[in-house]
Amino acid sequence: MELINLKNYQLEKYIAYYCAPVIFGIKASSTIIIKSSQSINFKYFVDTQIKFYEIAQIRDKKLYLIFRKELLMKAINNSMLFEFMNKFYKENEVEYCLRIFSSKYKDYLKKQGDFPHELGIFLDYPPKDVIEFIKNNGANYKICGYWKVYDDVKKAMEIFVEYDKSKSVIMQELKNGKSINYIYNKIKI
Repeated sequence: MELINLKNYQLEKYIAYYCAPVIFGIKASSTIIIKSSQSINFKYFVDTQIKFYEIAQIRDKKLYLIFRKELLMKAINNSMLFEFMNKFYKENEVEYCLRIFSSKYKDYLKKQGDFPHELGIFLDYPPKDVIEFIKNNGANYKICGYWKVYDDVKKAMEIFVEYDKSKSVIMQELKNGKSINYIYNKIKI
């Protein structure tokens, strides 16, 4: 994801665009990167189920995971991934998993550990695609969109269309003067 230096009034649109699938409840989480000198105005998300977690500070920028706790918990507890997740996480509570993931990601940035591929699970990618990505070292995928697809191309394409639609709708609503909070509570796609 490209790092963008934004004025505060533009930051809402940036967050809304990259997190539209999360805001509309069709994805568990998304990541955003902002300059360390900027801060997220959490008032955009008052009265919503959307949470923020700072994963890491990387020189002059911060990486955040924006998520819906109930959807993230569902992704983490997917029975297909139980064995995979239990290798790294002794508990399955969201806050615990995010703390461990953040620590592993920081180790990776310092070149003291491998990339924590469970990010794909947190980002709600299909379990088979996460597992195959790891097995294939990111190669041999069928298509690449929001993630590298190894299994069900038709289903992935449908999800990509929904993600694109959510971004289009949210940007139109913001252009019409609606707030993220209003969109979250009133607009359905």
